[in-house]
Amino acid sequence: MRAGAALACALAAAACGEGDDAAPVAYALDFPSTAAAVAADSVKVYVFSPAGNDCATLIQARRARSLLPAALGETRALAPCDLLASGGGEVSVGAGDAILFGVAQRQGEDFLVGCTARRLDASARDLTLWLTPVDNTVAVPPTACLALSDKCAGRCD
Repeated sequence: MRAGAALACALAAAACGEGDDAAPVAYALDFPSTAAAVAADSVKVYVFSPAGNDCATLIQARRARSLLPAALGETRALAPCDLLASGGGEVSVGAGDAILFGVAQRQGEDFLVGCTARRLDASARDLTLWLTPVDNTVAVPPTACLALSDKCAGRCD
């Protein structure tokens, strides 16, 4: 975990059986730096079926501003401070193999992306979305914040 740059969140993965309650699956968003976490306005996580999808294709589609395939589930867009304060959003999907795809936006534009293909169930561990700049034109502005929590508390910009 990078100092102040990782957020633990919860993803609810419903068991396959009818009527089963969703079991939370923990995952982390890891920003490339504290400055990147501070600069991000919102983060949204999508869950895709691995059938016909892979991380490289999803990232390329996002870079090209193409439509993404239908998601199995998605979180609402949340500010990093809201994710830090609440422990994250939830999305219900069936247990099984899935692709988690995260997009952080800044000023209405894609800023960072991250993707991992994993099995989702209650025993899943170490689900980390390593967020990286969406392309080589992204510049992370400097910050005086030492941690995202400093920004969230209004101690810096």
